[in-house]
Amino acid sequence: MCGIVGVFNYKKVSKKYMLSVSKRIRHRGPDSNDIYLEKKNNLGLASLRLAIVDASKKGNQPTHSFSGRFVMVYNGEIYNYLELRQIIEQKFKKYKKKFIWKNSTDSEVLVNGIEIFGIKKMLKMCEGMFAFSIWDKKENKLIIGRDRIGEKPLYYGIQNNIFFFTSDLLTFQKNKLFKFEINKKAANIFVKYGFIPSPLSIYKNVFKLEPSTILEVDKNLKVSRYNYYDLKKELFKKSIYKSNIEENNDTIDSTNKLLQSKIKNMLSNDFKVGCFLSGGIDSALVASIAQTVSKKKIETFTLKTSSKNYDESISAKKISQFLGTNHNTYKVKKKDIMSYVNNMHNYYSEPFGDSSQIPSFLLSKFAKKKIKIVLTGDGGDEISGGYNRYLYFKQYHNFLNKNTFSKILLKLSIPIIYKLNKFINLNFLNVWNLNSKLKKLESIINIKSFSNYYDASISQGGYDDKYLKSPGFINNKKYIDRKKHTFKDLMYLDLKLYFPEDILCKMDRASMYHSIENRTPFANHKIIEHFFKLPSELLINKFKPKFILKKILGLYLPKDHISNVKKGFSIPMSYFLKKYLNTWGDKVLNIKNLNKHDLFDNEYLILKWTNFKKDKDDINYHQLWNILVLQNWINKH
Repeated sequence: MCGIVGVFNYKKVSKKYMLSVSKRIRHRGPDSNDIYLEKKNNLGLASLRLAIVDASKKGNQPTHSFSGRFVMVYNGEIYNYLELRQIIEQKFKKYKKKFIWKNSTDSEVLVNGIEIFGIKKMLKMCEGMFAFSIWDKKENKLIIGRDRIGEKPLYYGIQNNIFFFTSDLLTFQKNKLFKFEINKKAANIFVKYGFIPSPLSIYKNVFKLEPSTILEVDKNLKVSRYNYYDLKKELFKKSIYKSNIEENNDTIDSTNKLLQSKIKNMLSNDFKVGCFLSGGIDSALVASIAQTVSKKKIETFTLKTSSKNYDESISAKKISQFLGTNHNTYKVKKKDIMSYVNNMHNYYSEPFGDSSQIPSFLLSKFAKKKIKIVLTGDGGDEISGGYNRYLYFKQYHNFLNKNTFSKILLKLSIPIIYKLNKFINLNFLNVWNLNSKLKKLESIINIKSFSNYYDASISQGGYDDKYLKSPGFINNKKYIDRKKHTFKDLMYLDLKLYFPEDILCKMDRASMYHSIENRTPFANHKIIEHFFKLPSELLINKFKPKFILKKILGLYLPKDHISNVKKGFSIPMSYFLKKYLNTWGDKVLNIKNLNKHDLFDNEYLILKWTNFKKDKDDINYHQLWNILVLQNWINKH
């Protein structure tokens, strides 16, 4: 696991320069910082290594292929690298060629596999998360690539006739060689969704390499690209499974064995492994399987908050005691929140809105003391029908579009329930974050188009475009062109957009800032493909989402240990903004700062912020938080 940086066609490239730009992301790889230079081609590659596989100096990068043709810097983990290593060895034996491994790393396996099989074929053989750059000495071209789902980040751009790439924009920010201008389109999109989708970045002339994409740059800086994996093609293959769950216990068993196999591959023989345990289904299942297949006790970590509605520490502790893990609990303090918001521009080099970044960051900081590798349950919702938008689309959407009376009744009842919940605690309904869910339901109830439905469901509930002078949106139609849609189409769009750009981005930045490698079993493409082939009834069964995951979790935990209320690692953001962060928000939204750009309707924004603090009207705090994050980032950069 590493951070990688590179420049191509820079005449003044030097070791000193590469060290100066790469050291800004030393947190991604604190164990070594190594450079490869080729001055005749004006090339510089830098690797910052977090040593996991073969932690010795022999495993330091850049890594050279057996013939010397390819030089690679690489960020990631190839979980099936031992299997691929054997395949490479057999290939050499077949042709009676002598080959000696220089180290035991997955990076050496990857670069040699690329030389033997070609880049496209080799990547198809790999299971893992990665972003890499390869210099081809024979063809004098630079190649960069990213994993299938988008677990590992990779930015690139061309300025001043120089091609550059990096794991993190921090490397080139405030660098006199390059000029970065805010991309207003990306900024407007961010306000609506809380993330910026690939290939856009917050800067006009910098891009994120899209998942499963290879980009090649020749000596004339001519750029070509291609995909080595088609997510849509793989996910919508015909199912081979029966629909009736009662007749299909074999499917539950095979799914459980698949999860065991992939999670076992993610454990380490050399370092302690931990699991973030929220108390919910996804993290509980990952921790349960990890402890079952592990030869030693794993560490589990959870957060305790002062808000009972958000605290899952008791549930998490109960699960850990049953599993026999070494459990660790960190209590979130006011000063933690204050410190975070004052420094979050350093943690995320472009604006990032998901407020669960704060508990994810704090938990990573806490876990750093004990572990170097952590497994998370992220992705469980996306592959098993866990979000409310899937349930609503499957069970209600078509019905309501045909039934005018029911739609009117629901529209009338939502505001009543919302107001009632302000005066009477409706927790007995067993619906977490009820107000937010009601707002979301209200915003999508009249939508008929599938594209608009998805847009409304991933935007911040009750989205108000009056804040912006030029509102932005994601054109999701380019990802899916089917005429008839099911909730699996929503799941697919989430795997293309929300999952990599929000969930995976959040955990990569939070964990890597503290030099922890985050491994995400539900992001494994084999697991994703398997779940998509399952019949819908095994994912959402009547009104029960994540049906098969709950069945599998029941193999490990008693029923009274399993929570059906989805919370995850969350904090009461509205409460914090009003009570603790109002002064910070006032400073961020200082009119002098707002007047430096032309993004917001400043008068309207200040009015809404003032009313929000005074609790005068029903204001979408998610969107206000996004605006605060964006403006704070602009102020700092």
